[in-house]
Amino acid sequence: MQIHIRRGLNVPFIGQPSGPIKPLPRFETQALDLSQIRDVKWVTLKEEGETVKIGESLVYDKRCERHGVSPASGTITKIVRGEKRRLESIIIERGKEDVFYERPALKLDKELSREKLVEALRLSGLLLHIKMRPADILANPKDIPRSIFIQAVDTTPFSPPIEHHLRDNKSAFLKGIEVLKRLTDGRVHLVHAPFDRSLFGDIDVTRHEVSGPHPAGLPSFHIARIDPIRSRSCRVWTAFITDVITIGHFVESGRYHTQIVVGVGGEGASQPGYYSTLKGAPLSAFTASLPTGNRLIKGDPLTGQQAGLDGHLGLQDRVVSILKEKVEERKLLSFFRWSLGKYSFTRNYFSSEKVSLDTNQHGEERPFVDGSIYDKVMPLPISTTHLVKAILSGDFERAEALGLLEVAPEDFALPSFVCPSKIDMISILKKAFSQYSQQYL
Repeated sequence: MQIHIRRGLNVPFIGQPSGPIKPLPRFETQALDLSQIRDVKWVTLKEEGETVKIGESLVYDKRCERHGVSPASGTITKIVRGEKRRLESIIIERGKEDVFYERPALKLDKELSREKLVEALRLSGLLLHIKMRPADILANPKDIPRSIFIQAVDTTPFSPPIEHHLRDNKSAFLKGIEVLKRLTDGRVHLVHAPFDRSLFGDIDVTRHEVSGPHPAGLPSFHIARIDPIRSRSCRVWTAFITDVITIGHFVESGRYHTQIVVGVGGEGASQPGYYSTLKGAPLSAFTASLPTGNRLIKGDPLTGQQAGLDGHLGLQDRVVSILKEKVEERKLLSFFRWSLGKYSFTRNYFSSEKVSLDTNQHGEERPFVDGSIYDKVMPLPISTTHLVKAILSGDFERAEALGLLEVAPEDFALPSFVCPSKIDMISILKKAFSQYSQQYL
């Protein structure tokens, strides 16, 4: 199937990364960052001061019986907890050499049952690399998905090209696909950009081509067009191409693969580009210092989290953004003032293609005033305003009818960006899915 998305927006951020992949100098710490994983109560299996190996279990989820493993070998120096002692991350001081926790390599033969395969993925931490819909949470290994979507296209700002992820990993990617095919009785869908077709060659999966502006690369729009979710009992799993590669490397070697490519961009980035690094790498490795007037973001500038130089990459992070931090008082009737240096989606200002996009929101949160503006950047067949209002009122049955089952918080990044009322829809969706998953899933 060929999918072309017309509604969307490629935000013209300054500081786009480009060029070849560059290696980062060796850094001293790595972390298993779990702060982005919602609704899981982790039990720690290691304490501060203990030594660990790459791929050794650090945490355990009692509900779904899945493990989270160490991205580094060395000594645990700190276990970071947040509100209500919620586990945020485990920081590891790296040893002089990388030592792997060896597990038996998987043989994808007829004797390998689905139960044995799931057990191996559960113990090796690989189930943290597969998500599910509804609710966009970690996949439950007890479920059998109706279908699985592989996201092999990325339109988020500053993200590395797909060929950077696939470089030297083609064999592992094919192995990972074979694993995913054994986890479902339905189809495995590979979605990629038209110009990337030659990267994958002949693969025994259902292939689709997608084109258009961001958010054309997000799984929600692929699912809605190809295999829509109509019931809360339906399960559709999703995985990004790097997650499939991680699974494939485990099949080949019995080791947890930690190599990734990260895009660094933004107006505050002194050296924007693409960097080869490791899962859980410290953010300080991408910028030695953070001058006054800049904000460091773990993730892309639309959906990422503000962080400090003491932070680390999360499991799903493949972008580091550095934006200008600017706070200024609002000017009277600012929307009537002409300006050549400001960006406006509604073209209230005369501006060039490249303008400074800093962290200033130019206003505070207000009630919804114009619901039609969201439809210009939302390609899903939903009413953004009505869905968010149903969520805010706690009416999940109405929200399901309005499209809740297929969406993820990241789908509302552009509506939040263009919102004249400055409503943080991403946070609203994250909170809603926490409540929804506890009540219905």
